[in-house]
Amino acid sequence: MQKLALIFDMDGVLLPSEAYNFASYNAYFQNYGFSFEEQDKHFFLGKTVAQMLETIGKRHNIQFDKHDFSQKTAVIQIKLMQEDKLKANPELLQLLTKAKNAGIPLAVGTSSTRERAEKLLAFLKIDHFFSALVTAEDVSRHKPEPDVFLKAAKRLNASPASCVVFEDAPAGVEAAKKAKMKAVGYTAFRKGESATLQLHKAHRCISCFSELSLGSLKKLL
Repeated sequence: MQKLALIFDMDGVLLPSEAYNFASYNAYFQNYGFSFEEQDKHFFLGKTVAQMLETIGKRHNIQFDKHDFSQKTAVIQIKLMQEDKLKANPELLQLLTKAKNAGIPLAVGTSSTRERAEKLLAFLKIDHFFSALVTAEDVSRHKPEPDVFLKAAKRLNASPASCVVFEDAPAGVEAAKKAKMKAVGYTAFRKGESATLQLHKAHRCISCFSELSLGSLKKLL
């Protein structure tokens, strides 16, 4: 049996960031005289900050600064999380701890910027679990292309066939499968009965990390 490696998307998997993201985006864009629209929430799910800013910038004829956006929205997000006393999911912590103790390499592969990802992982106090962090700045092609996960595997010194990816978005599941990795769809933070249907291409879907054991993850390979 191949050695197991685990790669986690960040937003929607390691933390329930969607509401915090959209609240911070809305606060940022209101400085320019408009709001982050409801229909944009689903359209930009899984997209990079650069992709989102380019699309919205063209819509409003504004050129946004990605660093300024990432820095200011991250501050807002963490402030809101602090107000809500947000902590890492206990079931997630159990899985990360068991994997770490078993010598299973762990990575994060996210469409977020590195600056924001580092801040959020540190805020949740889970950054020490991961030996690799691959962000939007590290690849030229983004989800649903497989580059972010392939680079994460390389940094873990793991073969793609030995990797299991946790994702909450269809584009991420597609990226994992293009990388020849196993995909686990995570639906806990996604509302509505359609969440599992949207991730139907994953090799397995879960709503809680306690549904998995290291043994069941190895069996996916």
